[in-house]
This record gives sequence, structure tokens and C-alpha cells, in this order.
Amino acid sequence: MLKAVLMTSRPPFLVLAFTCMSLVVATGLWLGGTATTAFVVAMLLLLFLAHVSVNALNEAEDFRSGLDLKTIKTPFSGGSGTLPNKPEAVNAAYAFGLAALLLAVFIGLWLAVKTDWYLLLLGLLGVVIILAYTKWINRMPWLCLIAPGLGLAVIPVFGGAWVLTGHAEADALLISFIPALLINNLLLLNQFPDLEADQSVGRRTLPVAYGRRFSAFVYLLNWLLALILLLVLIALQKLPLLAFAAVVSMLPGLIAARAAFACGDKLHEQTAFLAANVACAVLSPLVLALAMYVSR
Repeated sequence: MLKAVLMTSRPPFLVLAFTCMSLVVATGLWLGGTATTAFVVAMLLLLFLAHVSVNALNEAEDFRSGLDLKTIKTPFSGGSGTLPNKPEAVNAAYAFGLAALLLAVFIGLWLAVKTDWYLLLLGLLGVVIILAYTKWINRMPWLCLIAPGLGLAVIPVFGGAWVLTGHAEADALLISFIPALLINNLLLLNQFPDLEADQSVGRRTLPVAYGRRFSAFVYLLNWLLALILLLVLIALQKLPLLAFAAVVSMLPGLIAARAAFACGDKLHEQTAFLAANVACAVLSPLVLALAMYVSR
């Protein structure tokens, strides 16, 4: 039972929390902040627990709705498949997700007490995204598109830089949009194989509402916007010249975009392209973080 509950956190995907955290710290340092051990550890735990929470709650809700029994499982989409094999663990998985969220809230409160109470507004937005994502946000196509990037990039990077520098930084907000757009794409492409299953349980993701081809255009647009923003911030010296290296880590996303157009309805058979999508979203924040850290 314990193993099944822990698996609902989707451990292989939690690496994204660590790469995003590297960008949080690097952005704060790049903007002149100080990375104390206590703050870094607290923010890492907060982001990790928030990611665990949304994954576990999503797994539990997907099983209760019957979606887990309908999705086409791939290594990157369709859920972990844990609860269909261990249905008696569903209530424990839901409690696990709520417990992780509660711990994240306590850590967030501590950070706000130590730095700035206005950070609670960002924290509240994060809590709403976690609790509402599966039941409600997935029924609103455009909000469903942007929620992953908000929760895993914009809120952590902007809020984390705020903690480390002591004040809100517009540059941190701009930097956060680069990984946010790529993380939005990560979830968007993973919804392609689940279109029919999502539709059957009342979800209205972008592919359900507008079709795979339109969603492929949105995917490409997100990727281009992330690239343009990266280049503009480098040109304006908001990012170091070394940040050009992030273009290389973004290239797998362009390969995934081509696949979205070419084989959107058969994407579950082309897991290499889903892997390219994951590589783009996971590696780009890390490369960007290293560029800022080295260039300080």
C-alpha cells in the first residue's frame, strides 16, 4: 500500500521541481540576492511538496472519475497506472496529496513571515491551482494551458527571487515566463494521446476543445515566444550572453512541435517525440540557471 501511495506522486516527473528550483536560486543570485541555506532548503521543499501534491491529487481524481481506465498509457502521459492496479489505495493517495500540500503551506507561511507578507498572495494562487487543477481547471481550455507554467515556473521563480533579494523584481517575472511557456507545452503535448479519454469524462483541455492541429499551432507559438523572450532578455542584458546555450536545450521542443503536426493522433506511438518534449521542458531551466550562475 505505501509503495502504491508514494508512486502516485509520479517520481520520474519530480525532477522538474529540482531543475526549476535551480532556476529559482540562480535568478535570485543573478539579481543580487543572497541564497541562505535555510531559504534555499525551504523553497526546494515547498516546490517539491507542491509538485507531489498536485500529482497525487490528480492521480486520485483521475481514478475516481474513471479516466485512468480509459487513457492510453505511455511513459510520459496517461497517468502512472498505479491506482488501477491498487484501487484500495485511492483514499490514502488523496490524503497523501493533501498532507503534502499542507506541509507546503506551512513552509510558505514561514517564508512569508521571514521576508514579505505579500508573498502569501503568490502562495494562495499556487494553492488554488493545485486544488482546482483536476476538477475545474481541466474544464477551461486556456486556463488549463497556462496553469502548469504558472504553478511550476512563474510563482516559484518570481516568488523565490523575491525571497532571496527581499523585493519583487520585474526581471525575475520576465525570466520566469521562459520556462513557463515550455512547461505549458509539456502538459499540452501530453494531452494529445488522452484527447478521447479526457473528452469522455467531461474535460475540456485545449486538444479536446479545439482539436490537435490547432493545439499544435499553440505549441509552436509557445515555443517561439519562449525563444523570442530569451533572445530579447539577452539583448537587453537582462540575461547573460551565456544564456544563448539555452537555445540548444530548447531544440528538442521544435522536434516535438513537428511531430505534433505530423502525427498528432498517433503521438502515443511516437514516444521519442514525447521524450523530446520532456527534455526541452526539464533541461532548459537548468541550462538557463547554469548560465546565470556562471556569469555572475
